[in-house]
Amino acid sequence: MKVRQHTGQLRLRGRDGAQGEWRLHAICHNLRKLIGARSALELATA
Repeated sequence: MKVRQHTGQLRLRGRDGAQGEWRLHAICHNLRKLIGARSALELATA
């Protein structure tokens, strides 16, 4: 996930910051998957 989003290390310090940043990356990852699935579905039904 981090490689796909071109992120190296976590930028925020502390456990709370790292957790928040990781959650943000996870949300972005899941949104990309949903958009990709929607695009594939639209192509399949077209």
